[in-house]
Amino acid sequence: MKDIEKYNDAELSAMLNSDNKSLSRQAFEEIYNRYSKLVYTYCVRILRDEENAKDAFQDTFVKFLNVISKKGIIDNIKAYLMKIAHNVCIDRINEIKKSPEPLDQSIGRYYQQKYERKEERDIIDNALDKLPFNLKETLMLKESLNYSYEEIAEIMGISRSMVASNIHRAKDKLREILAPYFKEYTKQEKERKNG
Repeated sequence: MKDIEKYNDAELSAMLNSDNKSLSRQAFEEIYNRYSKLVYTYCVRILRDEENAKDAFQDTFVKFLNVISKKGIIDNIKAYLMKIAHNVCIDRINEIKKSPEPLDQSIGRYYQQKYERKEERDIIDNALDKLPFNLKETLMLKESLNYSYEEIAEIMGISRSMVASNIHRAKDKLREILAPYFKEYTKQEKERKNG
């Protein structure tokens, strides 16, 4: 099928359950091509550890295939995959907390935001790590992955108003955590320019 990329999610999910193995494979490849980068980016940004992110990414697609065979047609595959990835990442974080390596050592290595200076990235990483998981995830989905409030609500299984509240609380908490760092940073920058 040459024009498989023209099909919507509901049509692709129906094709995925087709008895025609070739059609089913093509539908999966199209779904993977559409959403794999997004799911992987989400896993890396939430877990901030490449190995754990790869495992979570793979688990997400395996779980998706298991669910689609039972569920049938899914109208919004992107949201469904992100909901699965959300749950898989939460499971991974819980596993990491139980493992001998502390969470603080595995988180913070692969945060994907690009900042001009390593110091700034480290300060912001540490501040993000201090946020409760639900606030950090909500903020990351909005600011890093550009999801709408409605999409975030669907992925996280919360109301739109809770999304807005989480984002507001996360930003307030980050401002509170970062204020002393950036006062000192601004002072040092002025000294470097004048010095």
